[in-house]
Amino acid sequence: MDTPLTSKKWRQFVEDVHLRWPLLDPGDNIKTTNEIVDRLSRSSGLSRSRSQREVKEMIELFKEKLRRAA
Repeated sequence: MDTPLTSKKWRQFVEDVHLRWPLLDPGDNIKTTNEIVDRLSRSSGLSRSRSQREVKEMIELFKEKLRRAA
């Protein structure tokens, strides 16, 4: 589930996650989906597995958003 920060699209994804989970700050230089999962589980009180499911869902929503924009 690790995704390196390599593009503008990654930054857009982090911003989208921030909109859904304001506990995460896109200015924190988040570089991987595992970092998002860790921060989400610590900040929100969700279990790690629940946080992973939430992030996977966000990835799918973001992919759909990119497909619609193309």
